[in-house]
Amino acid sequence: MERTKQSIDFYYTLKSLSPDMMCNWNPRSKWYQDAVEIFCFFPMPELTPEGDRVIIFKYLTKDATKFVPDNLTKVCLMTSEVRMCEEYCSSDIFIFDMQNYTLGHASKVTFTSVKKGEVCVMKAFNTRLKAFHIINAPSYAEVLIGLLKAVLSSKLTSRIYVHGKDLTNFTKQVPQMCLPDDLGGTGGSLQENWSNLNTRYIFAMMGLLRVAVLLQGHHFIFTSIFIVHEFFNVLHSHPCTNKLPTILNTEPRPRMQSKSPYGHSKQY
Repeated sequence: MERTKQSIDFYYTLKSLSPDMMCNWNPRSKWYQDAVEIFCFFPMPELTPEGDRVIIFKYLTKDATKFVPDNLTKVCLMTSEVRMCEEYCSSDIFIFDMQNYTLGHASKVTFTSVKKGEVCVMKAFNTRLKAFHIINAPSYAEVLIGLLKAVLSSKLTSRIYVHGKDLTNFTKQVPQMCLPDDLGGTGGSLQENWSNLNTRYIFAMMGLLRVAVLLQGHHFIFTSIFIVHEFFNVLHSHPCTNKLPTILNTEPRPRMQSKSPYGHSKQY
């Protein structure tokens, strides 16, 4: 229970401390449209027999001119947000395909960007990483791998597995049904999975955005752990609320008076 409270606290704290990462998640924005043309990041539809979810990450082009590391982190966070609302799994298996990874990408990745991404992804969403497979790794991938090992704990770095062009051992560790066809699996093509999931996630994120917009400007009471939203005040003051008694053929309920802990009266 205490860990759950800490996770909730950390999630909302990062919303305030790191708005550049944890906010502006509109999938219709230009940065998002540019990002999803550069790389893909998505969960495969099938779970492993142990109940783990396989996450695929790959650069779609070798052109690194439009690549922004922070945008990659934001797409990861948006994906985690949707997954948090609609699925359960034991842990995650990350697969980073470096086939199109170039020195141009490597030159833009800094210790700060990797650390910030690690804190947001691992802490805000309490991600349980079972394994991190890096496949098709070129020789200069050691720079990125070194950064990962510098920011991750020793427990997590022990779960990083680097594979070259030979994927024989890799395909033995991850079930074929959880891999796209491009990586020797039977889970459909990478592009097909990415297009389908990206479209679905866009609609899901727009739904979450709509909720966030409706709540903007409303009064919140922040505690160290929970957020209590004074929804009933808003409900009574909403212009559509006056129509509810007519629609339901009932009389409106009289408002109740309650003593606020801050000393003034509140209406519900």
